[in-house]
Amino acid sequence: MSHAPDIIAILEDNTARVEIMRRAVAVLPRHFDLRHFDSVEGLKSLASSQFARVRLMSLDFDLENSSAHNAGTGMDAVQYLVKRRNPISPVIVHTSSAKDAVAMSELLTGNGWTVKRVSFAPRDSQEKWQAAAMELLGLRAARR
Repeated sequence: MSHAPDIIAILEDNTARVEIMRRAVAVLPRHFDLRHFDSVEGLKSLASSQFARVRLMSLDFDLENSSAHNAGTGMDAVQYLVKRRNPISPVIVHTSSAKDAVAMSELLTGNGWTVKRVSFAPRDSQEKWQAAAMELLGLRAARR
């Protein structure tokens, strides 16, 4: 019987950012199933059956480019998480809106969640996000 891989869940509507995170996950020293959602409802659907496998979440605030009619915001996801469950995994807040990043982070940490904030800068986004993911997942870089 095969064991299903642990999940990294990403709430993001920007395909370029999703690709950056995909590349970062692909080189982690352990295999993860990356699940990408561009709406809060998509993330909630994961909650119904797969949350036991979630080891990390990464949340954006602004989802205005979502394919969903009413995508919600990262704060909607945070409010859902803190109301529905005790902390199940660490969270990266990766929104470029500093004000919203602070609000999301404070609500999560105030409810016992472990949070790291990562801002996406054009040159070092993958490295910053990957470093935060590795730290929160308790992984170490492979030795060369």
